Amino acid sequence: MKVKPRQFNWDKREWYEGNKSDGSMMKETPTAGFISQELDEAQTNENADWLNLVLKDNPEKLEATYGNLLPVMVKAIQELKAEKDELKNENNEMKQRLLNLEQTQNLLVSKLEMLKSNDIVIKQVKSGGVK
Repeated sequence: MKVKPRQFNWDKREWYEGNKSDGSMMKETPTAGFISQELDEAQTNENADWLNLVLKDNPEKLEATYGNLLPVMVKAIQELKAEKDELKNENNEMKQRLLNLEQTQNLLVSKLEMLKSNDIVIKQVKSGGVK
C-alpha cells in the first residue's frame, strides 16, 4: 500500500545539453510508473532493501527496477485470490444458513397459524358455537 503508481511525462536530463532540463523536450504522452525516491523510501521503511527496487549506482540518477516488484505483486495477487475464495465460500455458507433459517421461520409461522386456527375452533366448541 505504500508503493504509489504515478502518471508522468518523461523529461530526462540527458536529453538536454549540459544535462539541465528546461521542460522543452518533455514527452507529450504520459506514462505510468513509480518515482524512484518513493520506491526507495517504501522499501527502506519496510525493511525490504533486498528487493533492490532502485538502482543507486549514480546518486544523481536513481533508476526504478520495476521487474523486481513483479514476484511480490504475483504473491500478493495469489494471497488476495485465496482470501477471495475463502470469503466466497463463507458467503455461500451464510447464504445456505439464511435459506435454512427462512425455511424454518416459514414452517414455524405456518404451525403458529395452524395452532391459532385450532384455538379458535376449540373456543367455538367450548362456547357452543360450532355444531
